[in-house]
Amino acid sequence: MGNFYLSHSAAELDEAVGKVLSGEAFNKKYTEGYNDGYEKGLEEATPTLQSKEVIPSLVEQIIKADTGFDGLLSVFVQAVPKSILDAEYQKGYNEAFELYKPYKRELGYIQSNGTQYIDTGFKPKYNSRVIMTISDVSTGSTLFGARDTSASASPNTFGAYVNSSSALRSDYFGTTNTATPNSLSVKTELDKNGNVLTAYGLTITNTAVSSGAVSYPLHLFAVNSVGTATGLATMKLYSCQIYDNGTLVRDYIPVLDWDNIPCIYDKVTRKLYYNAGTGTFGYPVDLPEGYTQVSYIQSSGTQYVDTGFKPNQDTRVLIETYCPLNSGSLLGAIGTGGTKRYGVYVGNNYRNDYNTSTLNGLTTNVTTRFVLDKNKNVQTVNGVSSTVAYAQFSVDKPLYLFAFNDSGTANYFGAGIKIYSCQIYDNGTLARDFIPCKNASGAVGLYDLVNNKFYTNAGSGTFTYA
Repeated sequence: MGNFYLSHSAAELDEAVGKVLSGEAFNKKYTEGYNDGYEKGLEEATPTLQSKEVIPSLVEQIIKADTGFDGLLSVFVQAVPKSILDAEYQKGYNEAFELYKPYKRELGYIQSNGTQYIDTGFKPKYNSRVIMTISDVSTGSTLFGARDTSASASPNTFGAYVNSSSALRSDYFGTTNTATPNSLSVKTELDKNGNVLTAYGLTITNTAVSSGAVSYPLHLFAVNSVGTATGLATMKLYSCQIYDNGTLVRDYIPVLDWDNIPCIYDKVTRKLYYNAGTGTFGYPVDLPEGYTQVSYIQSSGTQYVDTGFKPNQDTRVLIETYCPLNSGSLLGAIGTGGTKRYGVYVGNNYRNDYNTSTLNGLTTNVTTRFVLDKNKNVQTVNGVSSTVAYAQFSVDKPLYLFAFNDSGTANYFGAGIKIYSCQIYDNGTLARDFIPCKNASGAVGLYDLVNNKFYTNAGSGTFTYA
């Protein structure tokens, strides 16, 4: 060992070890964090490798062969057992990944509500394969898909869809076949391997083909129909793998990124894939002990929640809801004197209340779950926006949900409205992040993840939930 170090500095050894360790492992680095991780892995691996008895053997070979530093790597690879390299690399890599991984934590699932989808960037072929674990699928949902024409039986199509009759449909290069599961709510692994799809204990077989490729990339939670996402799904996704002729090209897991945005992480490309639609994916949250998350809470016309937040010109509310026309107040606050206001009242339209204005919004009845985005002076419902003039103002009364705070009195109650989630932003800063839940005593309400506070019904009666 001494002769080796006389001929080669510690820095040269580090470089040599680094090149050996990095050959397969770090060839797909994509962030500066992985560069730092590489250094940490190298530091972890080098001392252990130096202590192995194989190193004297390696040095002896180098001396006998009178090889220069240029020949060191080839001898090193031959002399050091791959098991040692693998073990030391993996140890350092695992530690580095925990330090520099591009997401905060893994999630059990992400959930779409009919407005979200993922563009995988992968264009499926006749020999592609998709494996996904799913549950709670609604009718009219495309699980995944891509096609070159708008027809489901397009000559170039690859996907899976649940139709309005609850039948699972397999689309594959010119043919569509269906089978009906007993339940779409149960958790199942769906495996579409070329022309054969299995899920829910069923097997659907399409006509086999020996060639074919779709020109558009595959979407998850939707079908990419000639470049447009359609048939957006309501469902939960727990994992997804995509294969190209037997080679794994995507290995997705649901995660929460460092900005608390739910998305999916691909372990193959080491890349985060975000929602390409509107709204936000739902996900299971870590509530304090004694609290249980529920899907939604629903009012009957006497309940409301006092958020404690006083809105102003820069307030934004993102709310996932079921709120058909003539439901009454979804949210609102009117200040002292009755002039300044911020809210959404649902009569024969989705009215946009802002400052001193009450502007009629979408008049089409939305009878499904949707996301309403009230961003300052612009209110968007199902892709239709209503805009009033932006102006400086503030309301001196806190915002209510399921009712209007009418200068300090709950009024204009909403009935039959469901809230699945709600975020309130103060000029871009998240001020409330409400999750429907119940506590250990059975009280139903909204838990705020920002302030770690449980908001219960401030009215009469009780919220229902599911």
